[in-house]
Amino acid sequence: MSESPFANLPRFDQTTDDTAGTASTMADTVTAVDFHEPEAPAEIVPALDPNVEVLLTRLSEEIERTNDLLLVQTTNWVTAIAEKLFPELSKMFLAEEIGRQLPSLLPESANRVEITAPELLANDIQGVVQRSNKLANRCLISPTPASERQGVEVSWVTGGLSLEFDGLLEACLGRLQSMQTNQKETL
Repeated sequence: MSESPFANLPRFDQTTDDTAGTASTMADTVTAVDFHEPEAPAEIVPALDPNVEVLLTRLSEEIERTNDLLLVQTTNWVTAIAEKLFPELSKMFLAEEIGRQLPSLLPESANRVEITAPELLANDIQGVVQRSNKLANRCLISPTPASERQGVEVSWVTGGLSLEFDGLLEACLGRLQSMQTNQKETL
């Protein structure tokens, strides 16, 4: 028969002088070679030019100053818009709120209700009252001159209530102005 294809390969199950010598020679060769792992390249951090550092610091300060100015400017714009729009919006809101709450506040026995309000607000209240089935036939709206107190008076034979618009407006505008003053002081 022919030889096995593995016949020329060394055998590991038997130790012969020839294979022992080869193994020790290979071991000497391995220890003689000094293996060094390749060193990881050192991280190179480029040194910043001092002029660049100064520019970055100035840029950071300028961004911070610009953010502060934008905050103040935005607050001023919102306050100015609120001061212009709030009186008109609150009059409309006040008229709607009076129309919504009045039916539940009036006693059933109140057949006639008189509402006195500043002229512009009285017109808004008139529109709201006319849309309400419960109020349209019972309420009489009387405008007051602009020089008089800017509150809304609702009265019926056995009682009444008073809603002060100016106090609410002054409190809200005062709050906005104090917020603006506090913000200027912190900057």
